[in-house]
Amino acid sequence: MKGLLFATFLGLAFGLAQGVPLQSGQQYAAGTRVGSPWTGVSFVVPQGYQGRYDPEAEGFVMSSAKRDYLAVYALSSASPETFAEYLLEALSKQGMQLQLKGEPQQTQTTLSAQAVARTAQGALSFYFTAKQGPAGNLLAVVGLAATKDEAALKKVADGLLASGQLGTPQAEVWKRELGGVLLTLKSRNSAWSRDPNPGKSASFSSNTKETYVFCSNGQYAFSTKTERFLSNAAGYIESTDTDGHSGEWNLIANIIGTPILYLEASNGKSFEYVLRVPGQGSVALDDRIYTVGSSEQCN
Repeated sequence: MKGLLFATFLGLAFGLAQGVPLQSGQQYAAGTRVGSPWTGVSFVVPQGYQGRYDPEAEGFVMSSAKRDYLAVYALSSASPETFAEYLLEALSKQGMQLQLKGEPQQTQTTLSAQAVARTAQGALSFYFTAKQGPAGNLLAVVGLAATKDEAALKKVADGLLASGQLGTPQAEVWKRELGGVLLTLKSRNSAWSRDPNPGKSASFSSNTKETYVFCSNGQYAFSTKTERFLSNAAGYIESTDTDGHSGEWNLIANIIGTPILYLEASNGKSFEYVLRVPGQGSVALDDRIYTVGSSEQCN
């Protein structure tokens, strides 16, 4: 039942958008209100700009005749501060260095900052502005332009953010559906070594079972058990390995509607998986497909 509901909600998401639903590969003209129902966010493409979803940037990227750059990001759950930290780290890895101009402007739900970006093409004006909606979702705008166009860049980005409407994210429904779910993956491997001398022949097999339990209170538990069996002329050997971790989970959708599962384990490790529904009764975490069931462990 859970697998069917996941598929239903993922399939119906396009019908719940404000404005024109965002789709990969489609170009959007100035004045178009673009909707991301998965994050509960919509915004209007500024005059003089056109844009599309860029898979590499993982955002809605826009350009104008002035050759400046604007990118819109939306998440179903994030604070402006958290996203700004993530963005700074990502830009740093790409070799961009930012030098802040003045102090960031911050309220309880908004954050904006200006900086000079040191790039391979020289110094550029950089602007970041973001706001959080009542449902905890996020709309963020990032801009780059020639330093002489700094004021114009800020005006366009602020206007774009002001056009944003933040409602209830569709991903919140997916999160509720994931609560109480048990995911199970079973695998079996076997091998044989045959030799003319029977005393040198051997066989090996292993059975592995992985389970995830997701509770509605945001807690999860993962466990794995592998049983190995080796048989040869000398005898029979059996061994068992177990492992696991537990902690907190969250499901966040990005602007194009990709559900990303975040696990923060109590041992300090973190895990991130793209969640898909390949068919009824199954859920894929990245490329590993699990059977969907229900769990009494959370009760």
